[in-house]
Amino acid sequence: MKFKIKKAERPKHTELVACVGWSNVNEGGGELFSVGDDQAIWKWDIQGEPESKLTNIDASVICMDWFPIAKGS
Repeated sequence: MKFKIKKAERPKHTELVACVGWSNVNEGGGELFSVGDDQAIWKWDIQGEPESKLTNIDASVICMDWFPIAKGS
C-alpha cells in the first residue's frame, strides 16, 4: 500500500491536524479519522476525500486511539 499526500482545495480542518487514526476493518480499504487543534473530528474516504464531520470536542487533543468493532466480535 502506498501513502499519498495531497493538498485539499478547501481544507476541512481550520487549525493544525494533531492526530490521525487508521483502521483497515472494511474490505474496501479502511477508514481514516483526523482530529485537529480546531477540535473537530473528520472521517475521510480511501481516496483522501472528506466523508463527514463526526463531531466537535471540548478539549485539546494530543493523541488518538481508534478501536473499531469488527464483524463477529
